[in-house]
Amino acid sequence: METNKINCILLVDDDNITNYINQRLLKKLQLSDNIVTANNGDEALKFIQQFSSENNNCGPELIFMDVNMPGMKGFDFLDEFNKIEISNRDKIRIVVVSASSDGPDKGKTEMLELPYLTKPLTIDAIKEVLELV
Repeated sequence: METNKINCILLVDDDNITNYINQRLLKKLQLSDNIVTANNGDEALKFIQQFSSENNNCGPELIFMDVNMPGMKGFDFLDEFNKIEISNRDKIRIVVVSASSDGPDKGKTEMLELPYLTKPLTIDAIKEVLELV
């Protein structure tokens, strides 16, 4: 897969095993040298704010966001994320990830015009979504 390296990939999921597996999968694809995990929306927002302050006000270029997590849910994260001042917002790609292949989460994701993947992530699904965003 020929692509430019992504400055940072952020995986947001409350399941550490899922984060670990997805991190290994993304490392195998060699998309980025900087793959970070967060266990919920609050952690993700804090990371993005810290990352942007250390990287010329730029956020991670790719975010895989689980929808259903304790505390701040994925869609709540999106609302808060849109309030953060980030200079590269137009280059940040957010992919919604869920265990459900259908239902209200998928419908809301389609309304927001965001890519939607079901767990577990696969190399083919990641490649396909990267072509769309």
